[in-house]
Amino acid sequence: MANPFEKMWRDTMNIYHYNDDGSLPATPSHAGVKCHYSMKTVAAVGTDAAPELVNQNKLFCAPDVDIRPGDYLEVTQRNGNKVNLTVGEGFPYTYNQEFSVTRNDKV
Repeated sequence: MANPFEKMWRDTMNIYHYNDDGSLPATPSHAGVKCHYSMKTVAAVGTDAAPELVNQNKLFCAPDVDIRPGDYLEVTQRNGNKVNLTVGEGFPYTYNQEFSVTRNDKV
């Protein structure tokens, strides 16, 4: 059965698994993998008088993609913008994986 979510994935990513010594490899472990990078702003709930806005960054990809917490990603968005990310916690589903990611503008 075809993956119904794949039509929405118009971004691509290069996945880097860190070496045993903690260094970043020169070439990606996987290149050109289809994905979807998304960001939404939510109001954090708290007791302060002024609500704080918090960005939540997410990455979606196919369930068979080898991506792990701590991996470094280079995402090319559909408009050509490039974003560097670090992978956080992941959630596997039937047709996709969803990861919380942190944006890294400096590596």
